[in-house]
Amino acid sequence: MNRALFAAALLTLPACIVYSNDTAPGPVNRSPIIGWAEAGCFWDERSYDWVWYFDAEVDDPDGLADLTDVYADVLDDRDGRLVDSFLLEDYGGGAFSTAWFQWDTYLDCRSGPYRVEFVAYDLFDAWDIYATYPVQEW
Repeated sequence: MNRALFAAALLTLPACIVYSNDTAPGPVNRSPIIGWAEAGCFWDERSYDWVWYFDAEVDDPDGLADLTDVYADVLDDRDGRLVDSFLLEDYGGGAFSTAWFQWDTYLDCRSGPYRVEFVAYDLFDAWDIYATYPVQEW
């Protein structure tokens, strides 16, 4: 069969177009995981003030570099109103913590009841939440 005849035969064949909504598999983002968290307050004799602390251990299946922020939101446990919020500092290895003198907050160690919600975010705004009650040592 000569080339011209073969090309003509190809041009007379029906055309076929395939549509697909399949996409190539891309990266999958998984949410961070708060393993444990603790909040509380204690009396500090040297500063003559209450100290509030917030500690959390956070992991991310996509790696710790995927974590962006960890917050401790303190809520009034009676009505769910936000009382104060704290950004925890990253100490490496998934450890996050912060501490505040009470006079720098809207909290009262001898008051409450409070509920603390720790929220961890990653680069893609996936998140995990861990709720606990503060240990109030008074």
